[in-house]
Amino acid sequence: MKVRKNNKPIKRLTFGIGILLVVTGSTGIFLYLKDRQNAITPIKVTPTNTVVQSSDTPSEAPVSPNDFANVPADQPREIKIPAIKVEGYIQKVGIDQDNQIAVPDNIYLAGWYTNSVKPGEKGLSVIDGHVLGRYNDAIFKNLVNLKLGNTFSVIYGDNSEKLFQVKEVKTLPVNETISYLMQSDPAIQKQLNLITCGGNFDKTSQQYDMRVVVKSEAI
Repeated sequence: MKVRKNNKPIKRLTFGIGILLVVTGSTGIFLYLKDRQNAITPIKVTPTNTVVQSSDTPSEAPVSPNDFANVPADQPREIKIPAIKVEGYIQKVGIDQDNQIAVPDNIYLAGWYTNSVKPGEKGLSVIDGHVLGRYNDAIFKNLVNLKLGNTFSVIYGDNSEKLFQVKEVKTLPVNETISYLMQSDPAIQKQLNLITCGGNFDKTSQQYDMRVVVKSEAI
């Protein structure tokens, strides 16, 4: 899923791909297994780089902790959301080839949007993540199940921890998402919004018709 940085119509948002693959015969099975093997082949993750190319087929390989062993002290490294059993690393994302907020290149990673403030600082921060891959659930699969008052944390490279409390969980149509996602709540000084796909999956467009946004406050 991707989100435009302005209020223009969103052509494509793909925080996760839910594709049912039906194959028959030995050739079909071979192609299925080959595609799955490609999806889980490990790729090197460099946390200091910013993702500016989004893919509809992100990696589904297990993430190596070694790739995040040397995250700079002032950069967010991990996100932990106990209520939905999430523990994942964070990479930086910027604006991609379609002028939209980029998505992580692995379904198990969250993406901190670098044109927003760092999580826990004064202002508005945004972290995105996939909901589904082609074969596996992604990091924000159960984001929609968060409740008002749930707490979660973002850990930085120096092991310092920023704690957040959920203030609102909202499911919106795609065309209403960007204005809500990028809106600062005047009652929250240090705001962090999480976003992923939601609603129904349209097999024709290969897109979800809704977005889930969690508004939280640093505490």
